[in-house]
Amino acid sequence: MRTHEESIRRLIYTYAELLDAADYEGMGELFQYATVHVSGVSAPVTGREDIRDFFDGMNHLDDNGSPGTRFMTSNTIVDVSEDGQSAKARSYFQCLQASSGVPLAPIAAGRYHDQFAKRDGEWTFTERRITLDLFGDMGHHVRFNPGTDTVDPAEVVASARAAKASAQASGGVR
Repeated sequence: MRTHEESIRRLIYTYAELLDAADYEGMGELFQYATVHVSGVSAPVTGREDIRDFFDGMNHLDDNGSPGTRFMTSNTIVDVSEDGQSAKARSYFQCLQASSGVPLAPIAAGRYHDQFAKRDGEWTFTERRITLDLFGDMGHHVRFNPGTDTVDPAEVVASARAAKASAQASGGVR
């Protein structure tokens, strides 16, 4: 049986796996009860479908459907409430990328500040704050530069949904 801290770390690490696999459906499920704040994004994103489509619309993929990234999370500190029903965590992350002929390089580093709650006996995210502190060349990973640009999440979600509808209409898969 996992401790509270182990269960929470597992959620934190699952995010990295899902993002590296471009499993945006899984990300929507992971954050279905959460509010997600991202550096350079003008408003938080909430709800399973909006979170799924936000990440889908934000990230570039190679021809093989991969973002070519590896997110590594470290220095995770978890604080569980005395009643064991809520928790906070903070972590560092670093992202490496090698895709589309681009050599392996660190492209970003930052921090996660997370909040969790027990729901039906299981830990769930209730909030994630992604702060990007250090930037490399993120042009092959995301569709905007979080160091200099500000993005409207509603526009990103709408763009992702339009691209998906267009692909389905033409018989393709996005």
